[in-house]
Amino acid sequence: MYGTPNSSIRLLPGALSSLSGKRFCVVGGTAGIGQSLARLAALKGSEVTVVGRTFRDAGVKNISFVQADLNLMSKAASTAVALPAETFDYIAFTNGIVPGNKKVVTAEGVEQDMAVSALSRWVMLKSLLPRLKPEGRIFVWGFPGTKGLLKQTSISDFNSEKSYNGGFATPHMNTVALNEAIVHHLAAQGKEVYGLNPGLIKSGIRDSLHGGGIIGGMLESAINLFNPTSDAYINKLLPALLSPDLSSHKGAMLGQSGDVILATPEFTKEVVAEWINAADALAAKALASSVAGK
Repeated sequence: MYGTPNSSIRLLPGALSSLSGKRFCVVGGTAGIGQSLARLAALKGSEVTVVGRTFRDAGVKNISFVQADLNLMSKAASTAVALPAETFDYIAFTNGIVPGNKKVVTAEGVEQDMAVSALSRWVMLKSLLPRLKPEGRIFVWGFPGTKGLLKQTSISDFNSEKSYNGGFATPHMNTVALNEAIVHHLAAQGKEVYGLNPGLIKSGIRDSLHGGGIIGGMLESAINLFNPTSDAYINKLLPALLSPDLSSHKGAMLGQSGDVILATPEFTKEVVAEWINAADALAAKALASSVAGK
């Protein structure tokens, strides 16, 4: 889950002062890792646009909010069109969940974890990419570099329509695979895109799995005993995201400490294309469903 360090690449940390006057967009920046990233970037002088469902930083200097329900591909698409992508220097996708034991399907027919944690990101990126600055950096959170990743997935059941098991099982690993495939796909096109593997960080991302409440709080506290808080993680990671060296390593994957980790070796050009094609097909189906339902 944490990835294997890539000892052949060492990044020179970027200066946090370099964020002054820059524009940051954090999709999923209303809680957890995304909120920590948005707050620190804003504190260091960046103008931050947060995209999500429930804004929790009203009144915080340098942070503005765009409401969006990323369960729905139609909303992801329209939100992306409305965002001023040409002004962004950095875009981070931190939105995501871990699915519970009961399967949830969106109004557009997409398994909820796939919709929120991966497909909405791809739908947004397809709209944003033509308008981004050439040097604009894209950060995609997930768990890249997971050992044996593709053995834990099922592209033939990409949308969990044949079977379903919750938690860190096949449906969720399908989203992990798609996120890493997105990074490989865009890096091959010369885009400034990078994958992020935070390992385990205390947050609300697992609430659907353990139900939150007292038991959920105890589990998250246990995680916190052996891992950094989201604030501590972002404080250590952000200098790596600003590193001047990253541009020489497009498609690099970064682990919990901000060091470069090895990508999943099974992602050949053909495998990446297979996952991207599956995402395109499901997104088109979801968007058609949305239009038909109006």
